Amino acid sequence: RPTLSTRVRAIRPDGAESWWEITSGVQRNSLVGGTILTCRDVTAHVIVERADATRVQRLRYAFDLAQLALDLGPDAFLAQLDESCTQIAEMLGADRVWVEQVDETREVMTTIGRTGREIGSAPGIEPSRPTPIRFASMPNWLRRLRDPEPVRISSVDEVEEPWATERRRVIGWTGGMVVVAMSAAGELVGELGVAMESATREWDDDEVTFLRIVAETIAHVLERARLDAALRASEARFRILSETAADVVILIDDRGVIAYVSPSSHALLGYTPVQLIGQPAAILLPGGRGDLIRLVDDREDRDASGAAEVQLRRADGALIWVAHSTSAVLDSRSNSRVTYRISVRDITERKRLETELSWQALHDPLTGLGNRVLLQRRLDDAISASVTGKGLAVLLIDLDRFKIVNDTLGHAHGDEVLRIVSARLSSLTRPSDTLARTGGDEFVVICPNTEATDAMHVGERIVRTLAEPVVAGGVGVSVGASIGVAHAADGFAATDSDRLLIDADRAMYAAKEAGGNTVRLA
Repeated sequence: RPTLSTRVRAIRPDGAESWWEITSGVQRNSLVGGTILTCRDVTAHVIVERADATRVQRLRYAFDLAQLALDLGPDAFLAQLDESCTQIAEMLGADRVWVEQVDETREVMTTIGRTGREIGSAPGIEPSRPTPIRFASMPNWLRRLRDPEPVRISSVDEVEEPWATERRRVIGWTGGMVVVAMSAAGELVGELGVAMESATREWDDDEVTFLRIVAETIAHVLERARLDAALRASEARFRILSETAADVVILIDDRGVIAYVSPSSHALLGYTPVQLIGQPAAILLPGGRGDLIRLVDDREDRDASGAAEVQLRRADGALIWVAHSTSAVLDSRSNSRVTYRISVRDITERKRLETELSWQALHDPLTGLGNRVLLQRRLDDAISASVTGKGLAVLLIDLDRFKIVNDTLGHAHGDEVLRIVSARLSSLTRPSDTLARTGGDEFVVICPNTEATDAMHVGERIVRTLAEPVVAGGVGVSVGASIGVAHAADGFAATDSDRLLIDADRAMYAAKEAGGNTVRLA
Protein backbone atom coordinates (compact mmCIF):
# COMPACT_ATOMS: atom_id res chain seq x y z
CA ARG A 1 0.00 0.00 0.00
CA PRO A 2 1.19 3.59 -0.47
CA THR A 3 3.24 5.09 2.35
CA LEU A 4 4.33 8.56 3.39
CA SER A 5 7.57 9.89 1.97
CA THR A 6 10.75 8.55 3.53
CA ARG A 7 13.97 10.52 3.26
CA VAL A 8 17.17 8.50 2.75
CA ARG A 9 20.84 9.35 2.37
CA ALA A 10 22.72 7.97 -0.62
CA ILE A 11 26.32 8.08 -1.82
CA ARG A 12 26.93 8.88 -5.47
CA PRO A 13 29.61 6.99 -7.48
CA ASP A 14 32.00 9.92 -7.00
CA GLY A 15 31.60 9.69 -3.21
CA ALA A 16 29.39 12.78 -2.89
CA GLU A 17 26.45 12.70 -0.49
CA SER A 18 22.90 12.99 -1.84
CA TRP A 19 19.42 12.81 -0.32
CA TRP A 20 16.25 11.30 -1.79
CA GLU A 21 12.57 11.30 -0.85
CA ILE A 22 11.08 7.89 -1.62
CA THR A 23 7.38 7.03 -1.61
CA SER A 24 6.04 3.54 -2.27
CA GLY A 25 3.02 3.53 -4.55
CA VAL A 26 0.37 1.04 -5.54
CA GLN A 27 1.09 -2.02 -7.69
CA ARG A 28 0.36 -0.68 -11.15
CA ASN A 29 0.92 -3.72 -13.42
CA SER A 30 -0.03 -7.22 -12.44
CA LEU A 31 2.53 -8.64 -14.88
CA VAL A 32 5.38 -6.66 -13.36
CA GLY A 33 4.32 -7.08 -9.72
CA GLY A 34 6.27 -5.70 -6.79
CA THR A 35 6.12 -2.17 -5.46
CA ILE A 36 6.74 0.95 -7.50
CA LEU A 37 8.90 3.56 -5.77
CA THR A 38 8.67 7.25 -6.59
CA CYS A 39 12.09 8.84 -5.96
CA ARG A 40 12.90 12.56 -5.85
CA ASP A 41 16.35 14.08 -5.46
CA VAL A 42 16.01 16.56 -2.56
CA THR A 43 19.73 17.16 -1.98
CA ALA A 44 19.44 20.90 -2.60
CA HIS A 45 16.49 21.11 -0.20
CA VAL A 46 18.43 19.21 2.51
CA ILE A 47 21.39 21.56 2.11
CA VAL A 48 19.06 24.54 2.66
CA GLU A 49 17.42 22.80 5.65
CA ARG A 50 20.83 22.13 7.22
CA ALA A 51 21.87 25.75 6.73
CA ASP A 52 18.59 26.90 8.31
CA ALA A 53 19.03 24.45 11.20
CA THR A 54 22.58 25.70 11.81
CA ARG A 55 21.36 29.31 11.81
CA VAL A 56 18.55 28.42 14.20
CA GLN A 57 20.99 26.63 16.53
CA ARG A 58 23.31 29.64 16.64
CA LEU A 59 20.53 32.17 17.19
CA ARG A 60 19.01 30.03 19.96
CA TYR A 61 22.39 29.89 21.66
CA ALA A 62 22.79 33.66 21.34
CA PHE A 63 19.33 34.23 22.85
CA ASP A 64 20.04 31.72 25.67
CA LEU A 65 23.29 33.54 26.40
CA ALA A 66 21.40 36.86 26.57
CA GLN A 67 18.95 35.29 29.03
CA LEU A 68 21.85 33.93 31.08
CA ALA A 69 23.27 37.45 31.24
CA LEU A 70 19.97 38.59 32.77
CA ASP A 71 19.75 35.67 35.20
CA LEU A 72 23.33 35.92 36.49
CA GLY A 73 25.13 38.86 37.99
CA PRO A 74 27.94 40.35 35.89
CA ASP A 75 30.70 38.63 37.90
CA ALA A 76 29.05 35.20 37.59
CA PHE A 77 28.45 35.65 33.88
CA LEU A 78 32.03 36.73 33.19
CA ALA A 79 33.32 33.80 35.27
CA GLN A 80 31.81 31.35 32.77
CA LEU A 81 33.00 33.25 29.70
CA ASP A 82 35.70 30.65 28.88
CA GLU A 83 32.98 28.00 28.60
CA SER A 84 30.96 30.25 26.29
CA CYS A 85 34.01 30.85 24.09
CA THR A 86 34.58 27.09 23.81
CA GLN A 87 30.94 26.48 22.83
CA ILE A 88 31.07 29.25 20.21
CA ALA A 89 34.28 27.77 18.75
CA GLU A 90 32.61 24.35 18.45
CA MET A 91 29.52 25.81 16.74
CA LEU A 92 31.62 27.76 14.22
CA GLY A 93 34.29 25.11 13.73
CA ALA A 94 36.97 27.64 14.70
CA ASP A 95 40.34 27.13 16.40
CA ARG A 96 40.15 30.12 18.73
CA VAL A 97 37.53 32.39 20.27
CA TRP A 98 38.46 35.18 22.65
CA VAL A 99 37.04 38.19 24.45
CA GLU A 100 39.26 41.20 25.17
CA GLN A 101 38.20 44.02 27.48
CA VAL A 102 39.43 47.52 26.68
CA ASP A 103 40.47 49.60 29.69
CA GLU A 104 40.78 53.22 28.58
CA THR A 105 42.07 54.32 32.00
CA ARG A 106 45.00 51.89 32.13
CA GLU A 107 45.33 51.86 28.31
CA VAL A 108 45.45 48.07 28.09
CA MET A 109 43.45 45.25 26.51
CA THR A 110 42.90 42.30 28.85
CA THR A 111 41.75 38.79 27.95
CA ILE A 112 38.63 37.95 30.00
CA GLY A 113 37.50 34.89 28.03
CA ARG A 114 39.03 32.40 25.59
CA THR A 115 38.97 28.82 24.31
CA GLY A 116 41.13 25.86 25.25
CA ARG A 117 44.75 25.59 26.33
CA GLU A 118 47.70 27.34 24.85
CA ILE A 119 49.51 25.32 22.18
CA GLY A 120 52.27 23.24 23.77
CA SER A 121 51.04 23.52 27.37
CA ALA A 122 50.87 20.37 29.45
CA PRO A 123 47.54 18.49 29.53
CA GLY A 124 45.41 19.11 32.58
CA ILE A 125 47.21 22.32 33.50
CA GLU A 126 45.17 25.52 33.25
CA PRO A 127 47.46 28.19 31.78
CA SER A 128 47.68 31.64 33.25
CA ARG A 129 45.94 34.51 31.54
CA PRO A 130 47.89 36.25 28.76
CA THR A 131 49.63 39.43 29.76
CA PRO A 132 47.47 42.51 29.05
CA ILE A 133 48.30 44.15 25.73
CA ARG A 134 49.24 47.80 25.97
CA PHE A 135 47.62 50.28 23.61
CA ALA A 136 51.06 51.50 22.54
CA SER A 137 51.92 48.10 21.03
CA MET A 138 48.81 47.98 18.80
CA PRO A 139 47.78 51.55 17.87
CA ASN A 140 46.71 50.64 14.33
CA TRP A 141 44.65 47.69 15.55
CA LEU A 142 42.84 49.90 18.07
CA ARG A 143 42.14 52.43 15.33
CA ARG A 144 40.65 49.66 13.17
CA LEU A 145 38.67 48.31 16.11
CA ARG A 146 36.97 51.67 16.68
CA ASP A 147 35.44 51.29 13.21
CA PRO A 148 32.02 49.68 13.91
CA GLU A 149 32.28 47.47 10.81
CA PRO A 150 33.50 43.97 11.86
CA VAL A 151 36.87 42.71 10.70
CA ARG A 152 36.19 39.79 8.36
CA ILE A 153 39.14 38.32 6.45
CA SER A 154 39.93 34.88 5.06
CA SER A 155 43.62 35.07 6.02
CA VAL A 156 45.47 37.51 8.27
CA ASP A 157 48.68 36.47 6.55
CA GLU A 158 47.46 37.83 3.21
CA VAL A 159 46.53 41.31 4.52
CA GLU A 160 49.31 43.89 4.39
CA GLU A 161 47.61 46.73 6.27
CA PRO A 162 49.44 47.97 9.41
CA TRP A 163 46.79 46.61 11.79
CA ALA A 164 47.17 43.11 10.32
CA THR A 165 50.93 43.29 10.78
CA GLU A 166 50.38 44.16 14.45
CA ARG A 167 47.99 41.22 14.90
CA ARG A 168 50.55 38.78 13.45
CA ARG A 169 53.33 40.16 15.64
CA VAL A 170 51.40 40.30 18.92
CA ILE A 171 48.98 37.38 18.56
CA GLY A 172 50.76 35.09 16.12
CA TRP A 173 47.75 33.54 14.33
CA THR A 174 47.73 33.92 10.56
CA GLY A 175 44.51 32.22 9.36
CA GLY A 176 40.97 33.48 8.77
CA MET A 177 39.58 35.86 11.38
CA VAL A 178 36.42 37.70 12.40
CA VAL A 179 36.50 40.35 15.12
CA VAL A 180 33.45 42.28 16.33
CA ALA A 181 33.97 45.44 18.37
CA MET A 182 31.96 45.73 21.60
CA SER A 183 30.67 49.17 22.53
CA ALA A 184 28.53 50.65 25.30
CA ALA A 185 27.37 54.25 25.62
CA GLY A 186 29.25 55.01 22.39
CA GLU A 187 32.60 53.88 23.83
CA LEU A 188 34.72 50.88 22.87
CA VAL A 189 34.69 48.35 25.72
CA GLY A 190 36.27 45.33 24.05
CA GLU A 191 36.32 42.86 21.19
CA LEU A 192 34.92 39.40 20.44
CA GLY A 193 37.17 37.47 18.05
CA VAL A 194 37.10 34.15 16.21
CA ALA A 195 40.09 32.82 14.29
CA MET A 196 41.76 29.90 12.59
CA GLU A 197 45.37 29.49 13.70
CA SER A 198 46.69 29.08 10.15
CA ALA A 199 43.94 27.82 7.85
CA THR A 200 42.15 30.19 5.51
CA ARG A 201 38.41 30.57 6.12
CA GLU A 202 35.53 32.43 4.49
CA TRP A 203 32.94 33.80 6.94
CA ASP A 204 29.29 34.16 5.92
CA ASP A 205 26.79 36.83 7.00
CA ASP A 206 24.93 34.47 9.36
CA GLU A 207 28.14 33.80 11.30
CA VAL A 208 28.87 37.52 11.62
CA THR A 209 25.27 38.27 12.71
CA PHE A 210 25.54 35.56 15.38
CA LEU A 211 28.78 37.09 16.70
CA ARG A 212 27.24 40.58 16.72
CA ILE A 213 24.39 39.39 18.97
CA VAL A 214 26.80 37.64 21.34
CA ALA A 215 29.10 40.67 21.40
CA GLU A 216 26.18 42.95 22.26
CA THR A 217 25.26 40.72 25.22
CA ILE A 218 28.83 40.72 26.56
CA ALA A 219 29.12 44.48 26.10
CA HIS A 220 25.98 45.04 28.21
CA VAL A 221 27.35 42.75 30.93
CA LEU A 222 30.60 44.74 31.01
CA GLU A 223 28.56 47.94 31.28
CA ARG A 224 26.51 46.50 34.15
CA ALA A 225 29.73 45.40 35.88
CA ARG A 226 31.06 48.95 35.56
CA LEU A 227 27.88 50.40 37.08
CA ASP A 228 27.81 47.83 39.88
CA ALA A 229 31.39 48.63 40.78
CA ALA A 230 30.55 52.32 40.82
CA LEU A 231 27.53 51.64 43.02
CA ARG A 232 29.62 49.72 45.50
CA ALA A 233 32.09 52.59 45.62
CA SER A 234 29.45 55.22 46.34
CA GLU A 235 25.88 56.11 45.45
CA ALA A 236 27.02 59.50 44.22
CA ARG A 237 29.54 58.02 41.81
CA PHE A 238 26.87 55.60 40.60
CA ARG A 239 24.56 58.48 39.75
CA ILE A 240 27.32 60.23 37.80
CA LEU A 241 28.21 57.12 35.80
CA SER A 242 24.57 56.17 35.16
CA GLU A 243 24.16 59.43 33.26
CA THR A 244 26.58 58.13 30.61
CA ALA A 245 25.40 54.51 30.63
CA ALA A 246 23.88 52.87 27.57
CA ASP A 247 21.11 51.39 29.74
CA VAL A 248 18.38 53.68 31.07
CA VAL A 249 18.46 53.89 34.86
CA ILE A 250 15.13 54.72 36.57
CA LEU A 251 14.40 55.23 40.26
CA ILE A 252 10.75 54.79 41.33
CA ASP A 253 9.59 55.64 44.85
CA ASP A 254 7.17 53.54 46.90
CA ARG A 255 4.22 55.58 45.52
CA GLY A 256 5.03 54.54 41.96
CA VAL A 257 6.39 58.01 41.04
CA ILE A 258 9.57 58.43 38.98
CA ALA A 259 12.24 60.05 41.16
CA TYR A 260 15.21 59.89 38.77
CA VAL A 261 15.91 59.01 35.11
CA SER A 262 19.29 58.91 33.37
CA PRO A 263 19.79 61.13 30.28
CA SER A 264 19.82 58.12 27.92
CA SER A 265 16.03 57.96 28.41
CA HIS A 266 15.54 60.35 25.50
CA ALA A 267 17.18 58.01 22.98
CA LEU A 268 15.30 54.92 24.19
CA LEU A 269 11.97 56.26 25.43
CA GLY A 270 11.60 59.60 23.64
CA TYR A 271 11.27 61.44 26.98
CA THR A 272 13.87 63.71 28.56
CA PRO A 273 14.52 63.23 32.29
CA VAL A 274 12.73 66.53 33.01
CA GLN A 275 9.60 65.22 31.29
CA LEU A 276 9.58 62.01 33.36
CA ILE A 277 10.72 63.00 36.85
CA GLY A 278 7.66 63.47 39.06
CA GLN A 279 5.39 61.54 36.68
CA PRO A 280 3.74 58.23 37.66
CA ALA A 281 5.72 55.27 36.31
CA ALA A 282 2.48 54.07 34.66
CA ILE A 283 3.13 56.65 31.91
CA LEU A 284 5.66 54.18 30.47
CA LEU A 285 3.49 51.07 30.76
CA PRO A 286 1.05 49.89 28.05
CA GLY A 287 -1.47 48.73 30.67
CA GLY A 288 -1.03 51.73 32.93
CA ARG A 289 -0.68 51.25 36.67
CA GLY A 290 -1.88 47.67 36.36
CA ASP A 291 1.49 46.79 34.80
CA LEU A 292 3.53 48.44 37.53
CA ILE A 293 3.84 45.15 39.39
CA ARG A 294 5.78 43.81 36.39
CA LEU A 295 8.41 46.49 36.84
CA VAL A 296 8.73 46.42 40.63
CA ASP A 297 8.77 43.22 42.64
CA ASP A 298 6.33 43.38 45.57
CA ARG A 299 7.50 40.22 47.32
CA GLU A 300 7.99 40.11 51.06
CA ASP A 301 11.71 39.53 50.47
CA ARG A 302 12.15 43.23 49.94
CA ASP A 303 15.88 43.35 49.39
CA ALA A 304 15.76 40.76 46.61
CA SER A 305 16.34 41.70 42.99
CA GLY A 306 14.80 40.36 39.82
CA ALA A 307 15.11 40.50 36.05
CA ALA A 308 12.43 40.25 33.37
CA GLU A 309 11.37 41.37 29.90
CA VAL A 310 8.46 43.76 29.41
CA GLN A 311 7.08 46.20 26.88
CA LEU A 312 7.28 49.96 27.45
CA ARG A 313 5.47 52.73 25.61
CA ARG A 314 7.61 55.48 24.07
CA ALA A 315 6.60 59.13 24.00
CA ASP A 316 5.44 58.69 20.38
CA GLY A 317 3.18 55.79 21.42
CA ALA A 318 5.34 53.05 19.89
CA LEU A 319 5.87 49.91 21.97
CA ILE A 320 9.38 48.58 22.53
CA TRP A 321 10.66 45.47 24.28
CA VAL A 322 13.14 45.96 27.11
CA ALA A 323 15.02 43.73 29.50
CA HIS A 324 15.12 45.18 32.97
CA SER A 325 16.76 44.30 36.25
CA THR A 326 15.13 45.64 39.41
CA SER A 327 16.35 45.91 42.98
CA ALA A 328 14.95 47.58 46.06
CA VAL A 329 16.80 50.37 47.87
CA LEU A 330 16.20 50.16 51.63
CA ASP A 331 16.15 52.90 54.25
CA SER A 332 19.24 52.30 56.43
CA ARG A 333 17.35 53.26 59.60
CA SER A 334 14.00 51.50 59.23
CA ASN A 335 15.10 48.82 56.74
CA SER A 336 11.94 49.62 54.78
CA ARG A 337 11.88 49.85 51.02
CA VAL A 338 11.97 53.45 49.81
CA THR A 339 12.96 53.21 46.13
CA TYR A 340 13.08 50.75 43.27
CA ARG A 341 16.18 50.98 41.07
CA ILE A 342 15.50 49.72 37.54
CA SER A 343 18.05 49.28 34.74
CA VAL A 344 16.39 49.07 31.32
CA ARG A 345 17.95 47.83 28.06
CA ASP A 346 16.40 47.80 24.57
CA ILE A 347 15.89 44.25 23.24
CA THR A 348 13.36 45.06 20.50
CA GLU A 349 15.66 43.72 17.77
CA ARG A 350 16.31 40.50 19.70
CA LYS A 351 12.55 40.00 20.13
CA ARG A 352 12.10 40.51 16.40
CA LEU A 353 14.75 37.90 15.69
CA GLU A 354 13.12 35.48 18.15
CA THR A 355 9.79 35.89 16.33
CA GLU A 356 11.51 35.36 12.99
CA LEU A 357 13.28 32.30 14.37
CA SER A 358 10.03 30.76 15.64
CA TRP A 359 8.39 31.41 12.26
CA GLN A 360 11.25 29.79 10.34
CA ALA A 361 11.08 26.66 12.47
CA LEU A 362 7.46 26.06 11.39
CA HIS A 363 7.30 27.41 7.83
CA ASP A 364 8.60 26.62 4.37
CA PRO A 365 11.09 29.36 3.37
CA LEU A 366 10.12 29.29 -0.34
CA THR A 367 6.33 29.62 -0.08
CA GLY A 368 5.76 30.86 3.47
CA LEU A 369 3.32 28.00 4.06
CA GLY A 370 3.52 25.67 7.05
CA ASN A 371 6.08 22.87 6.93
CA ARG A 372 5.89 19.22 8.06
CA VAL A 373 6.44 20.17 11.70
CA LEU A 374 3.54 22.64 11.75
CA LEU A 375 1.34 20.22 9.80
CA GLN A 376 1.90 17.38 12.27
CA ARG A 377 1.38 19.72 15.22
CA ARG A 378 -1.92 21.06 13.83
CA LEU A 379 -3.09 17.56 12.89
CA ASP A 380 -2.35 16.26 16.39
CA ASP A 381 -4.18 19.26 17.89
CA ALA A 382 -7.22 18.68 15.67
CA ILE A 383 -7.34 15.00 16.61
CA SER A 384 -6.81 15.67 20.32
CA ALA A 385 -9.66 18.23 20.32
CA SER A 386 -12.06 15.67 18.78
CA VAL A 387 -15.03 17.95 19.43
CA THR A 388 -18.56 17.21 18.27
CA GLY A 389 -18.85 18.32 14.66
CA LYS A 390 -18.62 17.20 11.08
CA GLY A 391 -15.31 15.38 11.41
CA LEU A 392 -11.82 16.06 10.10
CA ALA A 393 -10.73 16.04 6.45
CA VAL A 394 -7.20 15.85 5.05
CA LEU A 395 -6.46 16.74 1.42
CA LEU A 396 -3.14 15.64 -0.08
CA ILE A 397 -2.33 17.62 -3.24
CA ASP A 398 0.37 16.58 -5.71
CA LEU A 399 1.01 18.77 -8.74
CA ASP A 400 0.79 17.22 -12.21
CA ARG A 401 3.51 17.85 -14.78
CA PHE A 402 5.59 19.94 -12.38
CA LYS A 403 8.74 17.91 -13.12
CA ILE A 404 8.43 19.02 -16.77
CA VAL A 405 8.56 22.67 -15.63
CA ASN A 406 11.77 22.10 -13.68
CA ASP A 407 13.39 20.04 -16.43
CA THR A 408 12.57 22.43 -19.28
CA LEU A 409 12.56 25.88 -17.69
CA GLY A 410 14.85 25.39 -14.68
CA HIS A 411 14.40 25.46 -10.92
CA ALA A 412 14.05 29.25 -10.73
CA HIS A 413 10.87 29.07 -12.85
CA GLY A 414 9.80 26.03 -10.86
CA ASP A 415 10.13 27.93 -7.59
CA GLU A 416 8.04 30.79 -9.00
CA VAL A 417 5.33 28.31 -10.05
CA LEU A 418 5.30 26.89 -6.51
CA ARG A 419 4.87 30.38 -5.04
CA ILE A 420 1.95 31.14 -7.40
CA VAL A 421 0.32 27.78 -6.65
CA SER A 422 0.73 28.41 -2.92
CA ALA A 423 -1.01 31.77 -3.23
CA ARG A 424 -3.90 30.18 -5.12
CA LEU A 425 -4.25 27.45 -2.52
CA SER A 426 -4.21 30.02 0.30
CA SER A 427 -7.10 31.87 -1.34
CA LEU A 428 -9.20 28.68 -1.29
CA THR A 429 -8.70 27.75 2.38
CA ARG A 430 -10.53 28.98 5.48
CA PRO A 431 -8.82 30.67 8.44
CA SER A 432 -9.49 27.52 10.48
CA ASP A 433 -7.75 25.29 7.90
CA THR A 434 -4.02 24.51 7.86
CA LEU A 435 -2.17 24.60 4.52
CA ALA A 436 1.35 23.16 4.41
CA ARG A 437 3.97 22.31 1.81
CA THR A 438 5.37 18.88 2.69
CA GLY A 439 7.54 18.08 -0.33
CA GLY A 440 8.88 19.44 -3.59
CA ASP A 441 5.44 19.75 -5.25
CA GLU A 442 3.27 18.23 -2.53
CA PHE A 443 0.83 20.15 -0.32
CA VAL A 444 -1.54 19.11 2.46
CA VAL A 445 -4.69 20.85 3.72
CA ILE A 446 -6.21 20.02 7.12
CA CYS A 447 -9.92 20.96 7.29
CA PRO A 448 -11.43 20.61 10.77
CA ASN A 449 -15.21 20.40 11.26
CA THR A 450 -15.70 19.40 7.64
CA GLU A 451 -17.83 16.66 6.11
CA ALA A 452 -16.43 14.37 3.43
CA THR A 453 -18.68 15.80 0.71
CA ASP A 454 -17.59 19.35 1.56
CA ALA A 455 -13.94 18.28 1.47
CA MET A 456 -14.48 16.80 -1.99
CA HIS A 457 -16.00 20.09 -3.14
CA VAL A 458 -12.91 21.91 -1.81
CA GLY A 459 -10.70 19.50 -3.73
CA GLU A 460 -12.68 20.05 -6.93
CA ARG A 461 -12.33 23.83 -6.58
CA ILE A 462 -8.58 23.40 -6.12
CA VAL A 463 -8.36 21.21 -9.24
CA ARG A 464 -10.22 23.82 -11.31
CA THR A 465 -8.09 26.67 -9.97
CA LEU A 466 -4.74 24.92 -10.48
CA ALA A 467 -5.74 23.84 -13.99
CA GLU A 468 -5.61 27.48 -15.06
CA PRO A 469 -2.28 28.43 -16.73
CA VAL A 470 0.48 29.86 -14.56
CA VAL A 471 2.75 32.63 -15.84
CA ALA A 472 6.21 32.42 -14.27
CA GLY A 473 9.09 34.57 -15.49
CA GLY A 474 7.05 35.64 -18.52
CA VAL A 475 6.44 32.03 -19.57
CA GLY A 476 3.01 30.41 -19.41
CA VAL A 477 2.94 26.83 -18.08
CA SER A 478 0.16 24.37 -17.35
CA VAL A 479 0.35 22.13 -14.31
CA GLY A 480 -2.75 20.82 -12.54
CA ALA A 481 -3.20 18.65 -9.46
CA SER A 482 -4.11 15.16 -8.32
CA ILE A 483 -5.83 15.24 -4.92
CA GLY A 484 -6.54 12.53 -2.39
CA VAL A 485 -9.08 13.13 0.36
CA ALA A 486 -9.26 11.22 3.65
CA HIS A 487 -11.99 11.83 6.22
CA ALA A 488 -12.43 10.82 9.84
CA ALA A 489 -15.77 11.10 11.57
CA ASP A 490 -16.17 12.79 14.94
CA GLY A 491 -14.64 10.95 17.90
CA PHE A 492 -11.71 9.37 16.05
CA ALA A 493 -8.74 8.20 18.13
CA ALA A 494 -5.50 10.14 18.46
CA THR A 495 -3.65 7.21 16.85
CA ASP A 496 -5.44 7.86 13.55
CA SER A 497 -3.23 10.78 12.38
CA ASP A 498 -0.82 8.60 10.37
CA ARG A 499 -3.75 6.60 9.03
CA LEU A 500 -5.39 9.76 7.69
CA LEU A 501 -2.25 10.85 5.86
CA ILE A 502 -1.65 7.37 4.43
CA ASP A 503 -5.27 7.12 3.25
CA ALA A 504 -5.04 10.56 1.63
CA ASP A 505 -1.77 9.52 -0.05
CA ARG A 506 -3.39 6.33 -1.40
CA ALA A 507 -6.34 8.32 -2.74
CA MET A 508 -3.97 10.78 -4.40
CA TYR A 509 -2.25 7.91 -6.24
CA ALA A 510 -5.66 6.71 -7.39
CA ALA A 511 -6.24 10.20 -8.80
CA LYS A 512 -2.88 9.99 -10.60
CA GLU A 513 -3.85 6.58 -12.02
CA ALA A 514 -7.08 8.11 -13.31
CA GLY A 515 -5.04 10.54 -15.44
CA GLY A 516 -4.54 13.36 -12.93
CA ASN A 517 -6.30 16.67 -12.58
CA THR A 518 -8.98 15.04 -10.44
CA VAL A 519 -9.99 14.18 -6.85
CA ARG A 520 -10.45 10.80 -5.19
CA LEU A 521 -11.87 9.99 -1.75
CA ALA A 522 -10.17 7.31 0.32
